[in-house]
Amino acid sequence: MFTLIIEDKHGGIADEYSFEEGEFYVGRSHTSDIILPSDNVSRRHARLYTVDGRCYIEDLNSSNGVFVNGRRIHEVYQIQRSAQVKIGDYYLHIESDAEQPEEEERTFCRLVGRNLAFAGQVFRVQRKVNLIGRGKDCTITIIDPSVSRIHTKLSVERSGALTLEDLKSSNGTFVNDERIEVATINDRDVIRFGNVEFLVELEGAGASGGGRAAKPARPERAERHERAERAERPERGDRGDRGDRHHEPVAPPSDRRYPTMGMQSFEDDWAPRKSKPKTLWLVLSLLGGLLVLGTILFIVFKDDIVGKSEPAKPPEVVAPAVDPKVEQEARERERRQQEIASLVELGNERVKNKQWDLALEAWTQVVDRDPLNAKALKAINQIKVWKKHKQLLDEARELKAALQRGKAAKMLREIDVSSVYFQEAQQELQQLVTAKQTMIMTADNRLRQKDCEGALEQLKEVQQIDPRDTSVLDKIDEIEKMQGSKKCK
Repeated sequence: MFTLIIEDKHGGIADEYSFEEGEFYVGRSHTSDIILPSDNVSRRHARLYTVDGRCYIEDLNSSNGVFVNGRRIHEVYQIQRSAQVKIGDYYLHIESDAEQPEEEERTFCRLVGRNLAFAGQVFRVQRKVNLIGRGKDCTITIIDPSVSRIHTKLSVERSGALTLEDLKSSNGTFVNDERIEVATINDRDVIRFGNVEFLVELEGAGASGGGRAAKPARPERAERHERAERAERPERGDRGDRGDRHHEPVAPPSDRRYPTMGMQSFEDDWAPRKSKPKTLWLVLSLLGGLLVLGTILFIVFKDDIVGKSEPAKPPEVVAPAVDPKVEQEARERERRQQEIASLVELGNERVKNKQWDLALEAWTQVVDRDPLNAKALKAINQIKVWKKHKQLLDEARELKAALQRGKAAKMLREIDVSSVYFQEAQQELQQLVTAKQTMIMTADNRLRQKDCEGALEQLKEVQQIDPRDTSVLDKIDEIEKMQGSKKCK
């Protein structure tokens, strides 16, 4: 399934189509399958068609050309996923539900949000062409008022370089605070769309040195503490003043002399001293005992001596004052959300009943209250398409009743398979195809009566009903050659 979204020069969605296969002519003529009403669009500008699940576009010798991703094409071109096609003032964005090759799943870079509601949010870039904006059809959707619906394009070149291109956004695209139109971005660049900033992280650019992680720097406080501990620890082999039982005692100095004046001198040096009186020790012991006893008594009778201390009262919790303005805003938001929910329910009910004008009114009121409501924006675009299909169906039925069956068939074919009116359109078209044989017989009768003009008019109408019937084209060519001869009046 392919989805074609047409964006006008003001950035609004002009139309949206869904199709699986087929061939469509693009131009400003009302006979085109996809009508782009602009003076710089040729009457039959381009041809869009599908083959084997792929979508192609061909320039039909238009005056102003067809541009794909900013480059003019001169031959049939396969439209890749998320490609941007420019025809005149219109941009065509084609998305496909088909699975992409595995190579597309490679992550080329990551965009890491730095501010606002996107802080810390990571977007992986896995496509070679990426549209960035707040629109639902973008590869990377950024819901922010400062971001345009289709803001910028991020492309992966064949060389692997990343190119950022601003798509005429309102608030600009910036790389490292410098506004750009087209720029190549590198790892760790800061890019900004409007007010929303992202950090670019290229795949494989974060590691260095053979893939070994850099050792984190140690805190300054920890280093100072470690230096202090090393200063206090004794050096290897230095036991300090405490000694060690495995360490040999230090020998006395060699110049030490002992008395050699006979035994008497030796005995005088080592004679025991007289013991001091024990009175001092007795007094000290008594004082120590009294001190211990006093401490015990103080602990036991502390409450009587000092008085009981009342437990500390917990601090009073004062509720923060509520700002009346904030409270009013909260109530207003809640009321608005309730209104939106009611309008969404009403809009869905009216769509179910095919009340397009009333449904459009309900969904428009949702957008008035929430301009970025993606569901409402999508519903409005879809309702406009279905309303147009209803008008085509009604006009085709009127033309059919007036026997203008060729014009009726063309209108019915404009109602695509995704429309709620597709089945009704197919039934009407089948009735016209059934009447084709009768119309051919009528043309043959007119030809036998030499009414070449009447036969030709009838066959051209048959050809509009069934353009694939080549036998009708052959008959038209034969009659055109017969005109002016005796076989025609």
